[in-house]
Amino acid sequence: MVTLADGTRKRVRQPDATPLSFSSKSEARKKAAFFAEQAKTLRRRQDAKPPRPALSDEGEQWWADYFEERRRRGDSDWKGEFGKYRKHIRPVVPADMAKVTREDCEHLRDVLDRKIRSDEMAWKTAWNVWSVWTTACASLVT
Repeated sequence: MVTLADGTRKRVRQPDATPLSFSSKSEARKKAAFFAEQAKTLRRRQDAKPPRPALSDEGEQWWADYFEERRRRGDSDWKGEFGKYRKHIRPVVPADMAKVTREDCEHLRDVLDRKIRSDEMAWKTAWNVWSVWTTACASLVT
C-alpha cells in the first residue's frame, strides 16, 4: 500500500512476487524508485478524475433518512455503510432513489467490476459496496 499526499491509500503490485527483503542497497533503491513512480502514476490518475456529479436534495435526503433509520434500529455498521455509499455509490449513481433505473444498477456493477480488474478495489470491498446498494434498493420495495 502507498499513502498519497491527500491521505488516500492505494494498492501497488510489486514487479515480482518477492517479499520486501533486500540483499543490497542497489536492490533497495530500485524498489524505492519503482514504488515512487507508482505513487506518481496513482496521483496523476487521481488528479485526472472528473468532479463528482451533483446530487439532488431529494436523493441526498433519502439516503440521510435511510442511514438515520439504520442508526435508530441499532445497526452497528451504519457508519461503515455510509462510508461505502459516500465513496463508491454516490459518485456513480447520482439519481434520486425513487428514479433509479436498471441502467443505474448496471452502471454501478460495471464500475465496481472495472475497479476490481484494475486493482483499484479489492473484490471484498466491491462485494460490501454491492451489498449496501442492494440492501438500500430492497428497502425501497418493503
